[in-house]
Amino acid sequence: SIIGDLHLCLIEMFNLGIMYHNGQGVDQRHATAAKWYRKAADQGYAHAQNELGIIYEYGKGVEKEKYKAEEWYRKAANQGHADSQSNLGLCYAHGMGVPQSFSTAVEWYHKAARLGYAGAQFNLGRRHWEGQGGWIAYARAVAELLVYRYLAFVELLPGIAFFSL
Repeated sequence: SIIGDLHLCLIEMFNLGIMYHNGQGVDQRHATAAKWYRKAADQGYAHAQNELGIIYEYGKGVEKEKYKAEEWYRKAANQGHADSQSNLGLCYAHGMGVPQSFSTAVEWYHKAARLGYAGAQFNLGRRHWEGQGGWIAYARAVAELLVYRYLAFVELLPGIAFFSL
């Protein structure tokens, strides 16, 4: 199908970006990596959008531009890309390309944490530990932690052998 072929093409462009970024099978060239990421990112490929955000954040192969980093993170985050949601949370936590807002950072960390992204779970806990998530968010995080622990415990029950003497 045409859609399937387009998706494969986007993955191939993204993979070329990775190869140039890491110097895998080719000479390491960050500018060329940025070019390939951009081709896939412009077509809406979230993984490439996130990588392009990282490239702009650190200035690898492109001029360092925090506003462009935030823009690419947001495009991928709005597609449900957990890494980008966490990166966008970092943008808000540090005021990178956006006004600093711990409550907005917590919102983005929360979205990524719910998708199982460990870095966002850590950052979410850190913001709450530092009192930067607000009381409502703190109460919700505690409640969710208890629910997650309960569900993990319930999943373990079938494997637990009960012995009586």
